Amino acid sequence: MEFKESTLQMLLNQDEFEELKDTTAKVASSLEDVDGVFITGSLVQKIKLPEPPVDPTLSELGKAYAEIVGRTRRKLFPHIDSDFDFWVLTSEQQGNEGLQAHICDQAIDLLSWYAEQKKVDLAEWIVRKRKAFDPIYKQPFLYSEGWNRLNSGIPSNAEGFRTLLEKELQARLPRLVARVSYYFRKSIPGEFIEARAFPASVFNLKTERIPVGNYEDRTPFPFFIKDWVDRDRNCLPLYTKGENTERLIYPFNATGYIPGENIARVIEWTPRHIDHVLYREKGELS
Repeated sequence: MEFKESTLQMLLNQDEFEELKDTTAKVASSLEDVDGVFITGSLVQKIKLPEPPVDPTLSELGKAYAEIVGRTRRKLFPHIDSDFDFWVLTSEQQGNEGLQAHICDQAIDLLSWYAEQKKVDLAEWIVRKRKAFDPIYKQPFLYSEGWNRLNSGIPSNAEGFRTLLEKELQARLPRLVARVSYYFRKSIPGEFIEARAFPASVFNLKTERIPVGNYEDRTPFPFFIKDWVDRDRNCLPLYTKGENTERLIYPFNATGYIPGENIARVIEWTPRHIDHVLYREKGELS
């Protein structure tokens, strides 16, 4: 997807988009740990919808996965609560390279348990996920000491990166900042820019939203990354470190390793299945 094909045109013109890329590159290149940045969200959708696929036939593991990923809804088009979602790829720390294979194996084991249940006890499901992923998810050891210092608190939230980016946008794109404040409920600085930062090994470990009483549990699960970000449909790369992107994962590298593809292969899942899941109302998946 190119800028001219995206809903982002509602907020930016081509020159301003190029300035957004340059601004992001300026901030990202000043931080040793940033290997790539892309933008996604309801403001970054391909204007032309693809033809709807035939409703897929799902394997038992695929049905289990569909229920899990389907609990997290998304907005297809821009709306008053839209924002910018910046996904930041951070450098892998030595010794963590094998975590991607580990979390995918754990996901397949959990899906097997889920598929075997006549009625899933979601409380037990949450406990099982916590046991599998709490020792890994958002842990400081995933990041360098420098990144942890810059992004104190929760390093995956990239607060330091976001603050630097907000300051640059205020200086370099004041008209964008003004438009955001006028047309949306969120602002810059404020909540309009959201950021998540992870190394490649856990880049697809994402929260699953489960209503529990009066609150919403957000324990993570490893998803097939194309269910959330697809270069042809809802994300625009803004920065990659250096000219050689072959070492980077998808979507920073269009032909790179796709996080979660081991899960997709085992459950016989394809990127087209996601339309059957994320954009339908509860109860329509049966």
